[in-house]
Amino acid sequence: MWEEFRSHALALLGEDFAPELIEDNGDSIVFIDRRSLASFFVTENARGLTIGLHEERNTVGIIFTSPSIELATIALTLLA
Repeated sequence: MWEEFRSHALALLGEDFAPELIEDNGDSIVFIDRRSLASFFVTENARGLTIGLHEERNTVGIIFTSPSIELATIALTLLA
């Protein structure tokens, strides 16, 4: 599931973010919002596809988790 979503996510993020703001780590994608300098990530875990935010003090805030590629794509579209 991750490989299919990864290709969708990279294409979607490439529309709104400059290439230097997107980092594909293979098992996760990290991207930075230029306006707020917030660092977001997309990955797969046991519960499904997860979109989150790197917060202060090396903590992570989960924004969205779903086992559905379609729902995760919609969530990423809204975030981007």
